[in-house]
Amino acid sequence: MSRIGEYAYVWTAGLVVLQVALGRESWLPLATAILTLVFAARVHRTSLTSVAFTLGLAFSIAGDSVDNFLIKMALFAVVHVAYIVALRPSGQPPLRLAIAIPGSAVVGAAIGLVASLSGPLWPAVMGYGLLILIMATLAGARSRTALGGAVAFMVSDLLISLQAVRPELESNGLSAVAVGLYLAAQGCLAAAVIKEENA
Repeated sequence: MSRIGEYAYVWTAGLVVLQVALGRESWLPLATAILTLVFAARVHRTSLTSVAFTLGLAFSIAGDSVDNFLIKMALFAVVHVAYIVALRPSGQPPLRLAIAIPGSAVVGAAIGLVASLSGPLWPAVMGYGLLILIMATLAGARSRTALGGAVAFMVSDLLISLQAVRPELESNGLSAVAVGLYLAAQGCLAAAVIKEENA
């Protein structure tokens, strides 16, 4: 069942990217819902990590379902808080956390750039950016898969934010890249959490 779910997620994700590239209404919330079901089926125990990650996926479905930029950003802020809880270090912070922090500084500069372009929205964009920065730093300390997911998530969010604050940059192609990165990010983060929870 879980393998069928994984294939369904990959196929639906590909279809969503194609729909966005063609400028059609996409099934993005459906893809995230499938991933949520796959995650629930694959995790073998209930813990704060698995519950927080599932909550993050649920809020992702809500965020995928709205078009308003501020509402979407608020919903995904909740997603990143949930992922921060799920990815928190247990016990002593690993050495990889110290390595992940300088890399996150580069992303911080990109977040600052987007915030500076967002006019009156800059406090909200900056706050959101700090949340995703913390999530990415913790993901980088967990595993390469989680780091890959976090980086893809950040790049996707940067592309979406740039298009939101600079409408002249909007294009179906750029939106398709952002959505593809987002779906890959969610899949990588879910896979990393499943692997750790089932270890």
